[in-house]
Formats: sequence, C-alpha cells, structure tokens
Amino acid sequence: MVKSKDEIRHEKLFYCQALDKKYYQKSNRIIRKKLLKLPTLKLAKTIGIYYSINKEVDTLKIINYLLKHKYTVVLPRTVRTALQFHQINNLQTDLTYNAKYKLYEPDINLPIYPPQTIDVMIIPLLSYDLDHYRLGYGKGFYDGYLKEFSGTKIGLGYHFQFIEKLPCEPHDIPLDIIVTN
Repeated sequence: MVKSKDEIRHEKLFYCQALDKKYYQKSNRIIRKKLLKLPTLKLAKTIGIYYSINKEVDTLKIINYLLKHKYTVVLPRTVRTALQFHQINNLQTDLTYNAKYKLYEPDINLPIYPPQTIDVMIIPLLSYDLDHYRLGYGKGFYDGYLKEFSGTKIGLGYHFQFIEKLPCEPHDIPLDIIVTN
C-alpha cells in the first residue's frame, strides 16, 4: 500500500523529533562538510538557505561559514502564502521571530533578492526520493518559489528520510542535489 504525503510527513517528522543528540550532531557535521565541498556551492555568489528549526539538518553553522567567507546569504521570509528572500549579514541582529510559524526570519527592511538573482538554494525537507523529489511541510511555500528559480536546488536530509518513490503532483519540482549523511 502506497502511503499518502501526510502519512510520510507524520512518520518522518516523528523520526526527526526522536533523534538522539549524538546521531544529530554527527550527521550534521557530515552533511555540513559534504555541502561545503560542493563545487556548485564554491562557485556561487548568492546563496539562499533556510534557518533550521527543530531537528531539521542544522543550517546555523553553514550560514555562519557562508557569511564569514563573504557569500551573499539570503533567508526566506513568509509573506502571506509565499516566500521572499532577504539578505542577512548577521544572525544575531538581522532576524525577527515569526510566532505563527515558530521560526526566525530576516527583518522585513533588509534587501530582497528575487529568484533570478540567487545562484544556489538550500532547501529543507522531510523526505526525498530516488528522483530527487522532496516532501516538505505541506504549505507549498517552496513549490511556489521554485517555479521562478533557475539556480541549483540543494536539499539537506538524513538517510532515514529517504523513500524510494514519493507521491508526486504536477507542481512538484525535483532538486538537483541532495546532501545526506
């Protein structure tokens, strides 16, 4: 029997929340090292990346590395049912808390970067498959944004988030690269 997207989301979210600290730290270190070695990333100038929450693959050290090495770093901000990416220069001063989604976002007054100006997009996921399709949280924010995005799409995930074939819909867009532990 094929599982629905909601069943897969629920299962993978449960596994993420149950990760022990040692596995989480080791996996994140491996994923971070693999990501930062990618030629695509090294050649990029402007990188879009999510601010990790809960037990998603941790992006905070990645963001700090990118800022330290003078990349232009842009993070998503939710605007109604869409995403806007704003440039940040400092994780401590450039973010505000969005209580509705329980996450940190760039301040609304920071410069906006349209999809065409971003070279690489690092995208959160709950699950991924052999064809590089991803399953997110189900709000469709990234699906809408990726329609306009022509750069390299990179997903960060753990081995246990893999599923051979995800149920796909016409609006689903595959990732170019998935970095895992």
